[in-house]
Amino acid sequence: MTGSDRRKRAEVIDGVFERGKEYGDLETLVLIVDDVLTTGSTLRACRQLLEDSGRTVLGAVVLAIA
Repeated sequence: MTGSDRRKRAEVIDGVFERGKEYGDLETLVLIVDDVLTTGSTLRACRQLLEDSGRTVLGAVVLAIA
């Protein structure tokens, strides 16, 4: 997605992540870790999926900002 603007990245990431059934017994508190933050689309998508699954997202940690 190099060179994509914020809107395009958000469109591309929509529906990419899904929770597998084998993860149904995870604890409810979650911290998201991402390698590179560009627009935040990946973090938002992950947060939404986790919250829809009944998890509480405490926050996010990123290793680098693009």
